[in-house]
Amino acid sequence: MHGEQRYKINSQLPHYISDHYDGYIIVDRQLNILFSDSLYTPILDQLECMQISNNKIQIKNTALKQQLFSLLEDNTQVTSLHNQCQSCQITLIAINALENLYQWECYRDGFILAFTHDQAQDPSISRLIKIHQLSRCEAICALHFMKTPSIADVANNTFRSQNTVRNHIKHIMQKMDVHSQAELMKKLITLASL
Repeated sequence: MHGEQRYKINSQLPHYISDHYDGYIIVDRQLNILFSDSLYTPILDQLECMQISNNKIQIKNTALKQQLFSLLEDNTQVTSLHNQCQSCQITLIAINALENLYQWECYRDGFILAFTHDQAQDPSISRLIKIHQLSRCEAICALHFMKTPSIADVANNTFRSQNTVRNHIKHIMQKMDVHSQAELMKKLITLASL
């Protein structure tokens, strides 16, 4: 694949992945690798949920493997598989969902598997769980709320509905004994700075 084609893919991936990605591989429906950028290979080799052998991805988790094959069969355009292992989440993007398809016509029926390390491994999450007895989901929502205090943004960034995020924020405020979102923000910033 030429540099220009890689650039086109790299420039479009952020539209499908919220913040960043560690690397991607283009695969067919049987998880045979059609394209792998040498820049990403060492990163992807370290993932716990998969391994690459004989130019094919081997998924270690049986449930994840079944889910992934089901999505590939259904020709799903874009979806994310979250918290499948301790270290990453996977976003599946059909090549034909990208713009300017003519530039990589040879991969038309392929899929991009983009891998993102789990940003939820933040030590503040453990502190929120331990000190304030928040659930893991509540702690993740709290940290996202601290970074961007918008229910819609938190919902988008955590792949939850806005109603779920509202309920989490309500429970977080009760557990942290605060009565306004401003108080919550102040307490979260103080905890994050420890």
